[in-house]
Amino acid sequence: MNGFRMCDCSFNLLEKNNKRDISQAETLLEAIDAVLEENENVDDEQDLKILDDLKKIKEEVLNKIIDKQVSIINTYEKLEMFDATVTCAKNFILKYPDSKFTPEICRTLLKSQYLNAKR
Repeated sequence: MNGFRMCDCSFNLLEKNNKRDISQAETLLEAIDAVLEENENVDDEQDLKILDDLKKIKEEVLNKIIDKQVSIINTYEKLEMFDATVTCAKNFILKYPDSKFTPEICRTLLKSQYLNAKR
């Protein structure tokens, strides 16, 4: 479970550093996925608890990434940068189709496409 310690340390650093900077979050998600995949057949109770903790960390990191992406899309929209809004919104929908923000992003996408075409 050395991978868990690495992921846990990375998460703690992500929390302590600038909360706006999530540049290392994708790398952390990849590391968590690797540890989870490597230990998918574990049956030791202590290891299972560690894996559950790792899954919680993964969910927190993913939520931070999603929140940041939504913020970026909304910022582009407010700045009337509709090409950037459309691109980011499409990428968001492809990458996070099950997000609770997907319906909102779909509306933003349609609105931005309309306003961009209107120009």
